[in-house]
Amino acid sequence: FNSFLNWMKQNAALGAFAFIGVYWFCTVCMIPGSLLTLGAGFVFRAALKSQWLGILVATLVVWLGATIGAINAFVLGRFVLREKVASYKKKYEKFDIVDQVVEQNGFKVTLLLRLSPIIPFNVFNYAMGLTSVTFKAYSIACIGMLPGTIAYCFIGATLNALTDASAVGFSNPTVLILTIVGTVVAVIGMVYIGYVAKKEFNKLAAEIEEKRREPSFEIPHPEREDDEIQSADRVENNHSL
Repeated sequence: FNSFLNWMKQNAALGAFAFIGVYWFCTVCMIPGSLLTLGAGFVFRAALKSQWLGILVATLVVWLGATIGAINAFVLGRFVLREKVASYKKKYEKFDIVDQVVEQNGFKVTLLLRLSPIIPFNVFNYAMGLTSVTFKAYSIACIGMLPGTIAYCFIGATLNALTDASAVGFSNPTVLILTIVGTVVAVIGMVYIGYVAKKEFNKLAAEIEEKRREPSFEIPHPEREDDEIQSADRVENNHSL
């Protein structure tokens, strides 16, 4: 690991592209990327010797890799692996609700689901290819991955900061306290955003379900009524004859 860190310090730009490629691969192959996101925060904070710059670079690298992978998976799910994905999504009962809500609010629902992972990230990427959401709306909604990415990268950078602090005997307790508090705030913020997004999604789902249960009344058409009256008159005349 130390040799990898040394290589990153000397090749930060190349390392960033390598991380993007690795994250793309993990996303397309449905390999969980949480540890990789934490690792990005840890590694880039160590390589760049800066808490905030490390978090910024790590966030951009992870988000770009995840976005490219998510779009790639979406296209594969819609055009190449459609039947396979259709059979796999049956394991997730909530996806039927997602499919119905997406028909009414494609971009908004996709964004909410990015903010609150009701369906696992890697499955979601492929499964959305079966819905009616447009490619443009799906791609733009990838910005919903940013809050979680920032939080995970912040935690990873904090772990590196704690490692450095322990090596020198916690010489600056103020920085240590601020780092820990910042991490707690990041986690709370991520959880809160996810809660609000899930609540909004459930609200949209409830509205769709309510509309489905509403009885439909057919409004009589004047011309149709005239035709029915004339038809009834003809029948009556025929009987009288």
